Amino acid sequence: SAITPLIRGFAITGIGVIFSNVYNNSQLQLNQILALEKFYPQLTSNNPIDREFAYSAFTTLGYEDMAVRIIQLNADSSAQRILSELKRSGSSETKQTAAEVLDEINKDTIIESSILSSKIPVIVMFDAKWCRPCDITRTSLELFADTHNDKISIIIIDIDVNRYFSTKYGVRGIPTIMIFNDGELKDTRVGALSETLLAEWIEGVANIH
Repeated sequence: SAITPLIRGFAITGIGVIFSNVYNNSQLQLNQILALEKFYPQLTSNNPIDREFAYSAFTTLGYEDMAVRIIQLNADSSAQRILSELKRSGSSETKQTAAEVLDEINKDTIIESSILSSKIPVIVMFDAKWCRPCDITRTSLELFADTHNDKISIIIIDIDVNRYFSTKYGVRGIPTIMIFNDGELKDTRVGALSETLLAEWIEGVANIH
């Protein structure tokens, strides 16, 4: 049935950002709203077991598509088992979407593993094709890399393509640059940086010259 303004207001108040990002208000039915409301604590828990329980509950209730959408929105790598099950036994449409999301998460997990296990500092830049300040910083970063290619590793992530890292590391603006060393995030800068400022910052944080 259609959602009345009262119910819509209740839903938005109860489940916040998950509700507004997963579906347009008019797409949700009352039982879906109630399910999101009921499992909101598990969906937002820091414990992956809690989140996996919520995803399993949605699939049991027949809301497979909603489960996959939330997993993708949160770029939740802890949901690989659920995605694998949906890829194998979900509806035809859900199978394809689950497979795509699972592939995204697996690729991101490999990238993250390479960052955390790297023997040299890793510079991760978050940008987007439409971001003009990103062009300045990307050029500065590439010039720096040309003269330090044996001392650092560089990964550039388009936030419009890859949600996993921007979600996990709380990226709120671009360009954002993070320096990882010995498996740890050492420092973060947000905003355009000239070649000189970028070089001074990286050399100081990563202790390279």
